[in-house]
Amino acid sequence: MIVTKEPVILTLPEPKKPRSVGIHNSSIIRCIATEQGILKPQWCEELSLIDARKIVDQTAVLRMCIGLAWEEFYIPRYIEDVIDHPDEMQIDGVYMSPDAENISSVLSFRTGRRRWAKIIHEVKATYKSTKTVGNVDEDDPKIRRSNWMWVAQLMGYCLAAKTYHACLHVLFLCGDYKRPIEPQIWKFNIEFEDHELINNWQYQMKYLEDLAQRIGLSEVA
Repeated sequence: MIVTKEPVILTLPEPKKPRSVGIHNSSIIRCIATEQGILKPQWCEELSLIDARKIVDQTAVLRMCIGLAWEEFYIPRYIEDVIDHPDEMQIDGVYMSPDAENISSVLSFRTGRRRWAKIIHEVKATYKSTKTVGNVDEDDPKIRRSNWMWVAQLMGYCLAAKTYHACLHVLFLCGDYKRPIEPQIWKFNIEFEDHELINNWQYQMKYLEDLAQRIGLSEVA
């Protein structure tokens, strides 16, 4: 038997829905996270608002492909009455592309009553440990920092969709890293408050304005 090994070069597939040319919310969040040390520099080659799908680093592309494959499997099977990758949203000239949305009866944590509401869904596959995530909203600064990118993204989507409700579905590929390694799936039901959505957006827009001045982005007014 003769065996040879050769590399496989991956490329990202085209998105299910067309993505507008311009600034996307995920790019703003990625730049903020890089400057604050939340995101490792190798996952953001430069402070740029270029769409993440132009990444060519093979490790990054492979990670993204794992996430895309997980979305493809999970969304139609485990989210009821779902719109898979709904139409792109836009607010203040910034584009957003949620993974999924649906209309469902939800229990409001604030009022204690059930109501029909739009729910924004985001599906993730991550090598993070479950220990670094906790309950997403915990007061522990380390946990809040670890989850900032996910929460900021969902708040932007909810503001654009005019809803307070989101659901985060996370596949932890390595679980809590205890041996034997066992993947885990967690689902977080989230209800934001109005001031949280507004403060998050104002923070991102202020950062975008500052970044535009630093790197000379003519397309940001």
